[in-house]
Amino acid sequence: FEYITRNGNREKYYQCCFVPQRMSSGKSDGFFAMAYDITARRLSEMRQAESEERLRTITDNIPVLIAQLDQEQRYSFANEIHSSWLGKKPQEILGLTMEEAFGNQYYLQQKETIEQAWMGCASQCEHEIVRGKHTRIVHSIFLPQKRNGSVVGVYVLTTDATTSRMHERSLHAMAHTDSLTSLPNRRHFENALSAVAERASEPESYAALLYLDVDYFKQINDRYGHAVGDAVLVEFASRLKAAVRGSDLVARLAGDEFTVLLHDVRGLFDVELVAEKILASVREPFIVEGKVLNVTTTLGAALSDCAVADSRTLIEAADAALYRAKKAGRNTYSTSSLIGASVGARFKKA
Repeated sequence: FEYITRNGNREKYYQCCFVPQRMSSGKSDGFFAMAYDITARRLSEMRQAESEERLRTITDNIPVLIAQLDQEQRYSFANEIHSSWLGKKPQEILGLTMEEAFGNQYYLQQKETIEQAWMGCASQCEHEIVRGKHTRIVHSIFLPQKRNGSVVGVYVLTTDATTSRMHERSLHAMAHTDSLTSLPNRRHFENALSAVAERASEPESYAALLYLDVDYFKQINDRYGHAVGDAVLVEFASRLKAAVRGSDLVARLAGDEFTVLLHDVRGLFDVELVAEKILASVREPFIVEGKVLNVTTTLGAALSDCAVADSRTLIEAADAALYRAKKAGRNTYSTSSLIGASVGARFKKA
């Protein structure tokens, strides 16, 4: 048994052993007592226990997933945060692989990065933790545990990056969205157009760029005021979006200038159908603040294939088509074709 003595504020620990002394009859007539001073060992054990308790308290309460994988890639340690983030208590996952504990989809998001850690390289990745209807965006760091030059385990540290990533996305959206109409803005449009110009199109599948503005918009502002003018732009943007497919991009460049980027167009006929649909949609009376306004638009369109790799060429062709349509009297459209590097133009009077 252990025995503790106290001398002032100091405690000493002894491991005691009593051994009976027996007579020839087997009856005990006394005993031998031996005591070993184990104070140093006991204090060391107590310090280690305190350290482990402190470490467990910290790891279980900081908002980070902390885990250790052993040589067989099975969990040898997991903190309590696994319960709230992943729905499983640490004792439920010890001895399991990541795939066994949390499923194939969770593991595959991190597989490549984990493999780098097993090769001895610290690695990191971002992935998602989906639990019910809640999705958490997390950042995981994998640190190899080395012994004598060999990797014997991997430490996993996962932090919640949801707030920062959502903030970044919000800032990105603000930087790429028109505040009045909620349409993509010029920056977004230019990025999208560059991507279209850089990618190789499928055979007989083209892209088309439409430039358009509100006819005599300055007169609307001057007569009814900027509040009515803004309401007209918002309604105009809504009608543009309704007139094209969800995969097409409608953007506001500035003022009453808008663009439409059509994907997977089969020819000028498709472009003309969209142009006529937009014109017809805009011609329907605008009812703004109790006023009925007759609004029209003028549109220039350019059709391109992968032979036209320069987005500037497409922009200039659409702008030239818009100029021709305005010169023809507005409330109409004009089209240009750049397919096969041959340029043609035509317009239709409404």
